Amino acid sequence: MIVADQLQAQVDAGTGGVFVVDGVFNDGERDYPAGSFIHAPAGSSHVPQSATGCTLFLFYPEG
Repeated sequence: MIVADQLQAQVDAGTGGVFVVDGVFNDGERDYPAGSFIHAPAGSSHVPQSATGCTLFLFYPEG
């Protein structure tokens, strides 16, 4: 289990995206419920977390 104070910001090297399949995902700034798609441009940063758990589908079109 990862505790919230152990999380660190991650920087995306390339373009990607996250589709929230189930639960609620938080990127360190706001909550995204199931059905949300978050675009992550290259160089963007976030602190991925979920208070209740979630299932994600990650897209990395550049490999």
